[in-house]
Amino acid sequence: DAGKGFAVVASEVKSLANQTVKATEDIEERIANMLGATSKTEQSMQEISQAILLVSQMTEALQGQIAEQTDRAGLIAADIGNVSSMTSTISEQMTLVDNDARETERHSDDVNQSSAAIRGNLEGLRSSIDEFLDTVRNL
Repeated sequence: DAGKGFAVVASEVKSLANQTVKATEDIEERIANMLGATSKTEQSMQEISQAILLVSQMTEALQGQIAEQTDRAGLIAADIGNVSSMTSTISEQMTLVDNDARETERHSDDVNQSSAAIRGNLEGLRSSIDEFLDTVRNL
């Protein structure tokens, strides 16, 4: 009779261990998905940085043109007003892109922190499972 009881307990332990393995695999998959999202966020941040650099280079080039046009101000005074307006628009766009980049970086940090917390929980879960299995083996 004790052997049957032990068999029932062992069967339940095995079932719980299988459920734990499935839960662990699900957590690992979620972590992988988060890491993928983090990678995409990082890639987006790099693209935004490249866009900011390009806009900055364009702005510098535009400023050089403005200086050249200022020398010929008598001939192209109306054009300088238009270029100035475009510079302002680009500057506003740069500010928006910079704000978006900072927001993306904050979200990336949040994802990284969540991933680290999940990894820690997963390690704790694995440790608990190992301790539980050691206890069951020693029964």
